Amino acid sequence: MGEVMPGGWRIGVMAGACVLAVAGCAALSRTAETVVTPMKYAWVRADTGLRENLQHGLAQLESGDFPGAVLSLNRAIWDLQRIDDRDLRMAELARAYRAVGDAYAGAGKPKWAEAEWELAGAFSARARQAGAPGDRRSALEWARAAYVSAQFPESVARLRRALVDLEEAEEFGARLKQLEEARCYLVFSYVALGQEERAREESRRLLALDRSATFCTGEAPPKVRRLMSEVRRGMAR
Repeated sequence: MGEVMPGGWRIGVMAGACVLAVAGCAALSRTAETVVTPMKYAWVRADTGLRENLQHGLAQLESGDFPGAVLSLNRAIWDLQRIDDRDLRMAELARAYRAVGDAYAGAGKPKWAEAEWELAGAFSARARQAGAPGDRRSALEWARAAYVSAQFPESVARLRRALVDLEEAEEFGARLKQLEEARCYLVFSYVALGQEERAREESRRLLALDRSATFCTGEAPPKVRRLMSEVRRGMAR
């Protein structure tokens, strides 16, 4: 197989469009998950095993297991970071965040759901755009500066935007490290805002990557360290 052009899977999957055109909404979704998406992975030579947690979370969501779906999707969000193809990674993250929103909606947390759907929309829009130039690190630095200056609502808003901007980093290790830092400061910001339940949920997502969360624990205020320890113990049960 010759060199794969970034975003080339869009051309490669056009042959599957006729299948989708005659399907109903439910069948459309199933066809996308079982036929079209694997074609996209094959086109850019990505490992379909990277979406196992995403598929598991989607199955749990369909069965009404909303807490289980969130746990699986939290892991999926980190797994999908290993997709080298930028467009496919963005599209799959959009799918994961949309599913997290659906799970929160099913669990009766509409505000949380709206926040995840908003992120999903941002990833979906970015997936359709060419890679944006610029210093990705600055997005995180601006967000961190807002936290340090006690502008906590602003830090949350900036950090959530940074989650999308940081995906433009090509190198996996650097991207993962910066995203981990952004998640860490989200926990700090939610605690500072008195939104402990939201901080716990964000801690679960962070700990889905690394149960030790060494960087975050080292930087965290005492209250955050206690909260993360409690969340870690709860996840171990």
